[in-house]
Amino acid sequence: WREYHAGLYRAEVHVTVKLALDLLLVRVLPALVFGAVVYLLAGLRREAPAFLLFELIVALANLNAGLLCSAIGLALHRSPGAATLLAVVVMLLTVIWGSLQVSTDCLHAVLRWVPFCSWAFYAYDLMLTEELRGEIVKVTVPGVDTVVYLEAESLLDLLSFGKLSAWVNILALCGLAFFWLLVNCAIVLLKLRPPRCALPCAGSGGGAGAGGG
Repeated sequence: WREYHAGLYRAEVHVTVKLALDLLLVRVLPALVFGAVVYLLAGLRREAPAFLLFELIVALANLNAGLLCSAIGLALHRSPGAATLLAVVVMLLTVIWGSLQVSTDCLHAVLRWVPFCSWAFYAYDLMLTEELRGEIVKVTVPGVDTVVYLEAESLLDLLSFGKLSAWVNILALCGLAFFWLLVNCAIVLLKLRPPRCALPCAGSGGGAGAGGG
């Protein structure tokens, strides 16, 4: 704030450099490395398109999570403890509402729109749909000897996944990331606004000085 009002650089320069370094070096790059290691160890599809799509999902999900937490931290920059607590709670709710713990078909009609606001919903939907496409899933119930084999599409339908196309999920993840990016920029620009009395105070002070001279 002091450097900005001292005229060392414009707010747009600070926001661009800060977000670029944070998002690329702290969010995207580690996510790609992590995804490459996990993909090999998890025994997922040995296909280049599937691997690249998995990497894209992980990067976009981490990008959304980072921008969301960054917005909370910028808004509550004077209270790091409160910002950390709020970020953890919001992230927990985001993952719960957008993952296997919640089925949109079982929600009340008033709340069915909530999962679609979560980046985790689109990430899970895209990841599960692409990885389980054309597979047969073995379903076992603890304590019961019966084993049921289901098509993955049927199982995903029961979990309220697989209803959106891959491009819709990707565009939704990109759109949410862009939205949180704009929120970050707006918060920074609002925080860097000069006080309303800065110019009048300076002018009155200068006038008093001139009169005194």
